[in-house]
Amino acid sequence: MFRRRNVTYIVIFIVTCLITLFLNYKFSNHQVIALNPSNDSLRWRQEMVKMDEDCKQDYQQFFNTEFTQESLNLEQVVKQLQDLKQSTGKNAAALWVWSYPDALEVAMITAENKPQGAVFREADAVTIDQVVNEYIEHITNPFPILGIRNSTAYLTPAQQLYDWMIKPFQSQLQGENIDTIIICVGPRLRSIPFAALYDGTDFLVEKYSIAMVPSFTLTNLDVSPRNQEEIKILAMGTSTFEFLSPLPGVALEIDNIVPSPWNGVKMTENLFTLDNLQAQREQNPYEIIHLATHAKFEPGQPQDSFIQLADRPLTLEDIRELNWDNPPVSLLTLSACETAMGDPQAELGFGGLAVQSGVRSALGSYWQVSDAGTLALMTEFYQHLKFYQDQTDILLKSDALRDTQISMIHHQVYVNDGQLRSTRGNLSLPSMLTEFGDDDLSHPFYWAPFTIIGSPW
Repeated sequence: MFRRRNVTYIVIFIVTCLITLFLNYKFSNHQVIALNPSNDSLRWRQEMVKMDEDCKQDYQQFFNTEFTQESLNLEQVVKQLQDLKQSTGKNAAALWVWSYPDALEVAMITAENKPQGAVFREADAVTIDQVVNEYIEHITNPFPILGIRNSTAYLTPAQQLYDWMIKPFQSQLQGENIDTIIICVGPRLRSIPFAALYDGTDFLVEKYSIAMVPSFTLTNLDVSPRNQEEIKILAMGTSTFEFLSPLPGVALEIDNIVPSPWNGVKMTENLFTLDNLQAQREQNPYEIIHLATHAKFEPGQPQDSFIQLADRPLTLEDIRELNWDNPPVSLLTLSACETAMGDPQAELGFGGLAVQSGVRSALGSYWQVSDAGTLALMTEFYQHLKFYQDQTDILLKSDALRDTQISMIHHQVYVNDGQLRSTRGNLSLPSMLTEFGDDDLSHPFYWAPFTIIGSPW
């Protein structure tokens, strides 16, 4: 009896030890959240500077250009967020996300100057790659055999990414009434369409305007001075190519941007040349340049990625010679972007588009959607952008894109009976734009890839 009782005690002791070890393992490998400003403020400030510097170096090495010798001045970022809040009422947060081999690290600061952060040991590099790849695969290729896009399989990885990257700051975002998140991400994360991250009820873009930056050091967050002259747009594009697929919606897209809602100049087909692009920019300092053409961000060097003009490709290496930073172009739009998803060099090319071209902001997409989907998003976007410019004298680009994406999510922009139906009214479409049956544009395949790179305003 005594021996049996001893054996029982020993078994209980061993089981207790195993449970304790298991719980300790789970704790050490689960999320470790540091949200105590008094204890961790300095640590997270240092982490933000390090992550931003690493991102800056990635882009400078890729473009073989020293954009700046300066490192992140966190107090300057906070000051810009404070000035923005005071002058416009916009309330933004700066967010850094970095994937290390053994953990995911996120850090955030707002105009309140209270840095916070979190480390997820469970989200090592292998796990991150799996979740990101699953997320992108389900969004870009749902039910490809059936030719329909109504799968919701992307919601599970979308919610997991939200839980890692946004949820640690949910209380602060809500408590400070944040309306814009400006995001800087490191390797393995640069293909993520943040707009479609999911909290279990809403997409991220339904709650916040979003902009991606290569690094905060390389991005000017100051609000552009109000322009006393009318902002005009240079809209150019072509629908036919020698070696690339046609874009039959280009002419209709540009016609629905210029002259309404925006005044400006439009040039299409064989007029879309490098000489005309340069000449028009020299004659008039257009603040918005819209290029409706193939733009491909490929593996390799900057000269391997290009924007296709009617007469030649304009490479990422060449684009800096156009001097779009003097006087500054406020927005460059590439309506038919395509990025080699998952390739580090291609992602650096896309993510560095604004800083390399010298513009304040760029609007592009991670993947190319249908012609009808592109036309729908672009016509809606420029309508919202014009509304904000008329109301505030500021080009609130991220807000305009957010409003557009929400309109698509909630079926306010769709194709029906050969017409594009949107907040602007109805637009008859040529049959070639409706033959694939892209009636419902609410799936994130159509709206999630479009992203503001650089300043949100």
